Amino acid sequence: MPADPAVVADLSELVRLEDPDFYSDDPFPLYARLRRESPVHYYEPLDLWLLTRYEDIREVGRTPLIFSSSDGILLNDFRYGNVVASFFPPNAENFALDGPPRHAELRKAIRTPFSPVNVAKLNEQVRSVVVEILDAIVPGEDTDWLTDVAMAVPSVMIATLLGMPPEDRPLLDGWANEIIKMGAAVGKEELAEVAAGLGGMYAYFADQLADRRRNPGTDLLTALAQAEDAGALNNETVHMMVAGVLSAGNETTRNLVAGLAVAFSEHPEQYARLVTDPTLARNATDELLRWITPVRGFGRTVTEDTEIGGQAMRRGQRVYMLYGAANRDETVFADPETFDIGRDFREAMHLSFGFGEHSCIGSSLARLETATVLEEMARRFRSIELAGTPRRHAQLLANAYESLDVTVRV
Repeated sequence: MPADPAVVADLSELVRLEDPDFYSDDPFPLYARLRRESPVHYYEPLDLWLLTRYEDIREVGRTPLIFSSSDGILLNDFRYGNVVASFFPPNAENFALDGPPRHAELRKAIRTPFSPVNVAKLNEQVRSVVVEILDAIVPGEDTDWLTDVAMAVPSVMIATLLGMPPEDRPLLDGWANEIIKMGAAVGKEELAEVAAGLGGMYAYFADQLADRRRNPGTDLLTALAQAEDAGALNNETVHMMVAGVLSAGNETTRNLVAGLAVAFSEHPEQYARLVTDPTLARNATDELLRWITPVRGFGRTVTEDTEIGGQAMRRGQRVYMLYGAANRDETVFADPETFDIGRDFREAMHLSFGFGEHSCIGSSLARLETATVLEEMARRFRSIELAGTPRRHAQLLANAYESLDVTVRV
């Protein structure tokens, strides 16, 4: 049984950033205590400053030259070296790691397909996918929500954006799951094995990119092939971007759609509100993002002596932004420990997509996918209940599940 944060005097005994159980054993009372007592908390094992306040995390996002991504952004990067870089081809420029001004130039290469205007054009296509998936659920029977819904929706949409044939989806899903292991609670050797095993993915996409040069389309692969031909990107960077879109485009939405089933099962009165008024779906999506926080946090490296929240920091130290804690900051969100799909976000938005130049480029698509799932759920199902106890994934990065069964009723 985890220690009670209310009675353990030393916070250092409670903060276990490298233990996946730290995040799954209801960490929010401890997050609240950290915000009160030690909002910039020193985590000695990684010479790292843990940030739990909303404004402190926004300050990091505003100053990417002082808080740099170039030496890694994951806890596993800080544990084992630059894990993110090892998963992608040598000589690849990684827009998740590069700072200004190059970050903006790389981001531009894939920005157009993910812009709000272009994502809006996918509305009917997303709805068609969601309708087909939800129509296959049998009310009153146990449903594997993780596989049949949470994984399926983003998988189909990312394959569509890339221009991949439907029969290749299992391949893409497998590679996405391997890349997502970058943030798993595993050892350095296993991470190296996973990274070394991705050669088949790069060979596959080399063939696909060659095909787009012969037969250009309107998909993301065509745009990347054209960017390489124009000299804006090298070949390794193109492959890195494809792999990054494949994994990140799946992970956030998958975790969010899985988590919403748990949230509504635990708060049936909120689901009843949604059923009564499906127009709440888009606002509910942001409240679910705040409540669930699909990606727990990212780190940065301090490039010069500085301070945050009055705490001095040395060049070379790390900071880790715990988004789940910031999303419940009581100085920013009224009644933050209440799940409220009608919450007013006009004054402050959650940080689940990050903040600043490294904010999630796919946020519009993730919102559209999730809101569409909510709208179509509300039209079909009177209630959703857990069928057994969900099992969480041993992840340091993602708020993810390994198994999640539900029962819906009409």
